[in-house]
Amino acid sequence: MKPLNKRAEGKIYEDLAAKYLMGLGYKLLAQNYHASVHGEIDLIAASPCAQILVFVEVKARKSLEAALDSLSVKKKRCLVLSAEYFIQQQAELAGSFPHSRFDLLAVIKGRKLETPVFEHLLGVDLLV
Repeated sequence: MKPLNKRAEGKIYEDLAAKYLMGLGYKLLAQNYHASVHGEIDLIAASPCAQILVFVEVKARKSLEAALDSLSVKKKRCLVLSAEYFIQQQAELAGSFPHSRFDLLAVIKGRKLETPVFEHLLGVDLLV
């Protein structure tokens, strides 16, 4: 079987992450949201309590530490700007949530895709 390119592999992991979050009671609002020139947010969801707008960065890595290390200052800045853009463009939707946060959802690689291992960090600090 031909190996997947990086983009196709990333799409698989993002789809798995979306299913994982929905299984926890999150409502998926957007996937691969393109925020003008700022970049992309992998997943945007409503928390199970429907009080928190959650911006999720999905990282497929061999460990949680590697996923955290992959969040560069530039990437963090782009995530913040992208979230601000989403809130501006989707003001009515975003305004229905009293709170928002950034989560990191690490999909631990090296395991079969049929049984992925997830490490979900809630409220990742993106201050740069």
